[in-house]
Amino acid sequence: MTPLVKFDLSRSSLSKANSKKYSVFTSMETSMLEAAVRAASPRIGLRRRGRAALAAGCVAFSAFLLGPRAAFAEESVNRVRAAVTDPSETPYPARSFGQGLQLEFHGNSETDVGYVKDEPGPNLDLEKSNDFRGRFVLGADLDYGFGQNFFFHGRGQLVDWIREPTGGPNGGLQYLVNADDVFVQVGQRKIWDFLIGRFMTWKIYRKGLGFDIYTLEDTGALDLQHRSNDVTASPFFPHVYGVDDIWLRGTQGRAGFHVYPTPWSGLEFVGEYGRVSTINSLGGRGAGRVDVGPVSATAGFELKHVKPAIDNPGCDQCGINNFTGYGGGLVLDLNWLEVGGNIGIRNSTIYGQTMPSIDKSSSGKTTSVGGYLELDPGLLAMNRSLIVGVGVNQTQVDIEAGDKKKHVQEAAYIAFPLGFNDAMIKFVLSRADGTGDPRAADEYKTNMIAGRFRVSFTY
Repeated sequence: MTPLVKFDLSRSSLSKANSKKYSVFTSMETSMLEAAVRAASPRIGLRRRGRAALAAGCVAFSAFLLGPRAAFAEESVNRVRAAVTDPSETPYPARSFGQGLQLEFHGNSETDVGYVKDEPGPNLDLEKSNDFRGRFVLGADLDYGFGQNFFFHGRGQLVDWIREPTGGPNGGLQYLVNADDVFVQVGQRKIWDFLIGRFMTWKIYRKGLGFDIYTLEDTGALDLQHRSNDVTASPFFPHVYGVDDIWLRGTQGRAGFHVYPTPWSGLEFVGEYGRVSTINSLGGRGAGRVDVGPVSATAGFELKHVKPAIDNPGCDQCGINNFTGYGGGLVLDLNWLEVGGNIGIRNSTIYGQTMPSIDKSSSGKTTSVGGYLELDPGLLAMNRSLIVGVGVNQTQVDIEAGDKKKHVQEAAYIAFPLGFNDAMIKFVLSRADGTGDPRAADEYKTNMIAGRFRVSFTY
């Protein structure tokens, strides 16, 4: 995310305290993703001497924060990406902080206004929903650089959700203000680092601009249920598997190690450990990315073991779930044209809750394949981005007992970066079709058609 304010707290600055000189910097880097490589930006230095200069500096600083920000320059050749709180799009180290102790504030906001029509399956009525959702994120980075590019880094982020689930006190709303990233990190910039806490891992399965997380097209078609409880339950057909059982932030803790063998390659190894509700989970994930010219390749694997936290003395294997998955993707980006393809495969072994044997009615294989195509006619015609694109993903689940489910999700979209604060407006039309083929019943189909308008920016 674009840092809103940067305070230079380095020893060299603090050593000048007797002369009452401090440095305050503001930043206007262009970056839609937290870990994207940041473009160079101008910095406005305010030197404050005495009380009069301090007052003038505060007035100028307040005016900058409260007033509108103009674009620093035309968008870079690399197109602005989706404004989601997703640090996994580009795995290479973020912009360097430099030497000394520095504090930055950053954040982003995204608001979605949508409409969805669901046909949730046979014997269920058509459902039409006015959809309004979004997120507001505010975070801080504390960074201390020393020696030969060594650093210590800490990050904390709070996220506030526009739409609240029901079920709170007296049947009211459950007000959601919780955490995104919370971690500490140490390493040598652009060579290696170690971090521990709460964070997202690197993305392997890339869907383009048409499938933002936490959106209508991301969840897709309903599976013999209505959408009423979609905030707290999962009434949808199988989600795209992108080697992502250990991707989004969860209640478990994580420790990760990054190494960058070359300026154009990176590796990530992450372990996950913790408890969710009544189960304990333990897992590991490895991911890598290579960028050579316009070609970018990703690959990864993961293993996850889930076990009940409450012992069952008569059945040690009861309730155990084991997941293994792997996949990869390839993207060709020519600036005015981008095309990508992906595959993800997961095998699930589920033991019964009361019997120490594999539950064949739950165990099985999930296979996702998909791709997207984006054109940027605006870059060719008016030297600024206006992106149009399409994407499709198919996910199929084959259960050992013979049940099958298939979920096809399609999206067409147009995105227009506004040129300041990484602001973007985007319109997405999507369709999802679910097909269920239970072994003991007739095949059934469901359908979802939706439209979504998004306004997003970073600060």
